[in-house]
Amino acid sequence: ADIETIPVLPGDIIVAATDGVFDNLFDSDIEEIISDEESAAGSSDLELVKSTAKALADEAFARSMDARYMSPFAQAKGEQQGGFVFQKPIGGKPDD
Repeated sequence: ADIETIPVLPGDIIVAATDGVFDNLFDSDIEEIISDEESAAGSSDLELVKSTAKALADEAFARSMDARYMSPFAQAKGEQQGGFVFQKPIGGKPDD
């Protein structure tokens, strides 16, 4: 296992999620969802964490089911194929 140290500052947000989130949401999408949830923040930090986690999971799931969405997974798959693209990869990636 690799061990890394990453400096963080007060107010930084760390997102720990499965590939189901990162295969279907770009970093900018994640940042926007977090910002939206912070703007609508309720009474406690715990409630904010819960609502943000649900919002991220719901959006990742919705995009995973969209066959026309150019997901991070589809984009990376297209780059891996290099110049030999027989069928352009597109669509979200349902979690396995």
